[in-house]
Amino acid sequence: MRRPLLLAGALGLAAFAVLAFSPRAQFLAGGVMANAAYRLQDHLVDYDFEHHQEEMLELAVANGVKVLILTRHTDCAAEKAAKNPELRAKYPAMVAAVDERHQRTAEFLARPVIAERIKAGELLVKQLDIDTATEHLAEHVVSPADQPH
Repeated sequence: MRRPLLLAGALGLAAFAVLAFSPRAQFLAGGVMANAAYRLQDHLVDYDFEHHQEEMLELAVANGVKVLILTRHTDCAAEKAAKNPELRAKYPAMVAAVDERHQRTAEFLARPVIAERIKAGELLVKQLDIDTATEHLAEHVVSPADQPH
C-alpha cells in the first residue's frame, strides 16, 4: 500500500518539476487546460457571434465612431471553400456564413442607429478588398459572387 503512494508522489513531483522549469511543457499544459475548459463550457451557452459582432459595432458607433471599414481579402480560404461543392459539404457552417455575408451586411446597415447616422452624414461605412499579393486596398464592388449560392 505504501509503495503505490510513494510512486504516485514521485510521479507528481516529477510532473511539477517539468512544468515548473519547462516553458514548452507549460505552453502544452496551458493549451490542454484551455481546450478542456472550452469543451466543458461550450454547450452551456449558444453563441451567436454574427449578431454579437453587429451589436459591438453598433455600440462603437453609438460611442462616437465615425468610420467603419468592412474588409475581405483576395486569398480567402472560406470564399474558396464556398465555391467548391466538396468543401461546401465539409464546412457547412463556414460556407453558410460566407453565403449570408451580403445579407448580414445589408441587415447591419439597416439597423436604425446605423442607418440614421449614415443618412445624417455622421457615419461612413466602406467595404474594402485587400489584395493579398500586394497588400493594396480597393473599394469592394458588389458582384453576383457576393450573393448567396
